[in-house]
Amino acid sequence: MPAIDGSLDNHIYGGYHSEAIERLLGSGWAALPVIILAAHPDDEVLGAGGLLKYLKDVRIIHITDGAPKKMKPGSLGFSSSKEYSLARRAELASALRLLPGGNFETIELGIPDLEATFNLPFIARESASLFKKIRPAVVFTHPYEGGHPDHDSAAFAARAAIKLLEEEGAGAPGLLEFTSYHSRAGRMVTSEFLPGRDSVKFILSEGERLLKKEMIEAFITQRGALKVFSTDYERFRRAPFYDFNSPPHEGKLFYENFKWGVSGKLWRRCASRALKELKLNKLTIKKTDRLNASPVQKSVSNAFDFLLAAIERIFL
Repeated sequence: MPAIDGSLDNHIYGGYHSEAIERLLGSGWAALPVIILAAHPDDEVLGAGGLLKYLKDVRIIHITDGAPKKMKPGSLGFSSSKEYSLARRAELASALRLLPGGNFETIELGIPDLEATFNLPFIARESASLFKKIRPAVVFTHPYEGGHPDHDSAAFAARAAIKLLEEEGAGAPGLLEFTSYHSRAGRMVTSEFLPGRDSVKFILSEGERLLKKEMIEAFITQRGALKVFSTDYERFRRAPFYDFNSPPHEGKLFYENFKWGVSGKLWRRCASRALKELKLNKLTIKKTDRLNASPVQKSVSNAFDFLLAAIERIFL
């Protein structure tokens, strides 16, 4: 039984030794089938690149192809969104080849970047179908934190897919989250969760850190944006039962700083409609169990400027 059915008590581990991974995944972890439900190619490396080295049976499901439909022709030297998406897939393959052994099957749902918000029922149903077919013990995905609308859509889809399986009486996996990014006190915070819930932290060994750094460097098209993410540690936690009808935190969401065609209000409206279409109105929980904003614990200086510059190269 995965350890995530118990409590994660903010323990800090030095490297991914067997005892530490067992604390996260439970006994017999080396043979467990695992799914990573990620929004884009590279998210799995940013959130769990160090851990991936030790997992032997992994399927990575990408919700999007990593390329926006409205990508400016010639951006980053690519003539089209299709060419750009293929380049991102090739970068992912290069990154995964750096890992020793293991089964890293990748599956793409084919949604364009920034379009997951408008395809939530489809993503939830496809995820449920894949979970049922693959029968993972654990699914890793993004937290609902307002960093990127596709990240929030992954959080929604993972929880909705599990609920769909439970309602039909099928076995459902445990659900864990890796870190992404969010806004806190007006700054971009990476490699940390919004505060308020227990998590476990793995401080990477020198070898793990160097491997993760090399994997990140394989994503050549994303170098401007990825330089602000930590290669020193990784955090995981049990996925909360979010209220997807409410904002993940007070104030402006990070993605609302960009003209991406999605506001927090629009995302929540789409989530509400998706819940009704999926007949999962009971997926939400009391507002008192929401993640709330709190004073800054850690922020990355100039991270916002780095990411904005990288995004402008693609869209403007």
